[in-house]
Amino acid sequence: MGERNNINLMNDGIYLYSHWEDKESLKEILKQALIRGKDRWKDRQYLNRIIFSEMIKNNVLDNTGYGLSSELYDGDVCFDVDVDKNEVNGISFIEFIMETYLIEYTDIRGNVYIKDIKASSVLDAQKKFLQTINKKKEYLLTSVSSY
Repeated sequence: MGERNNINLMNDGIYLYSHWEDKESLKEILKQALIRGKDRWKDRQYLNRIIFSEMIKNNVLDNTGYGLSSELYDGDVCFDVDVDKNEVNGISFIEFIMETYLIEYTDIRGNVYIKDIKASSVLDAQKKFLQTINKKKEYLLTSVSSY
């Protein structure tokens, strides 16, 4: 029972274990940690703690659910974090954080348009979209999805 996934902090040989987070949830946690810790991307000891703190922030006093280890004991490694290179799974932190969202919107005449926006989340994509159009009331945001 449980998902059993890990983040490998490669430079320090530390595995951050999550019993319950699926890969997509763990990816979002890691993205949020990298965004929050952007000013510490070159400070391994701080960034490592920021990543783990983001993982356990809602369960800090629980005795189960998360762990730290110098060896991989249980589950899969979903994300290899190389702080020295600022990479996750071989891609830059920036590329890992930013995803391409497909924004579909309709103007007041019923014309449907699709736009690609790079953003860190669906809400961020929506905000960026609204910033790109001049007259917000002339458009109806139909859907947002990542690809």
